[in-house]
Amino acid sequence: RCTNSGPSSSSTPVLDRIRCGYNVMTRIRRTSELCMRPLNHFVHPNAIDDNSFPIIAGTHGSTFRKTQILISSLFDFASISFPEFENLTSNEKWHLVSGCYDRIHVIESHFRAQKIFPDDDRIFVSYTTTLSTDTIDVFLSDYVGKTNIEESTIALRSLLDANAGSGKRAMRRVAPTDDEFLILLALSFWNTAIHFAESPYGDERLSLIATASRAAIMQDLHSYYSNKGMSEYATRIGQLFCLLVATEKVTSLILEDIELLRLMDVNQQPRF
Repeated sequence: RCTNSGPSSSSTPVLDRIRCGYNVMTRIRRTSELCMRPLNHFVHPNAIDDNSFPIIAGTHGSTFRKTQILISSLFDFASISFPEFENLTSNEKWHLVSGCYDRIHVIESHFRAQKIFPDDDRIFVSYTTTLSTDTIDVFLSDYVGKTNIEESTIALRSLLDANAGSGKRAMRRVAPTDDEFLILLALSFWNTAIHFAESPYGDERLSLIATASRAAIMQDLHSYYSNKGMSEYATRIGQLFCLLVATEKVTSLILEDIELLRLMDVNQQPRF
């Protein structure tokens, strides 16, 4: 459960807020997604509350709404995790959220898939649904166009084998802890290099806020390792940053694959 804030004596106050923000975000997504399920996949409220709900194969038709839920919940995550977010304009907030949600989804998908499904190729396409080479037909089952199905199946299989698969393998090699995962999410949210290169919304001010936020996040990461009794952790931080770089590359490749599906007339979901 998420408390309002970490204890005042905490040596990792930023990490405490990030943990709280992520808990709120996941509860929003979990409840919203499960309540969207059709009656043949009805989930009892008790199962929603205690996380005993079944994880099922996702479908193309449901991905847009579930991405909407993710994006909307990122505003709650940011407001709780980073008080400075509340002082931004609506355009600045949207610039941050719209610039990070793909990357955050990929990091979370591979992290959770590696923990829950380490022995197969399943990845999460939303918080409660997955995609694998064995469920491509399920994913395309509600595609209304019914054209280019064979080509789309090949493209999705390639996405899972090459791009999503490499991201999951990178996550397996580094094996971040739950708290390290939260740090990765937070650093991805405040990614100055990506967010602010072409920002029309006061990019210098946002860049300064992002730089300060990343510094605070890194300070908590140092404290986290110190609290665990680790005196030599530079190599570990290097591994985490290498994982971030790998995730950036995988995210770009996955987005290219999604555009390929759009050209095939399979992915006709609106762009955000």
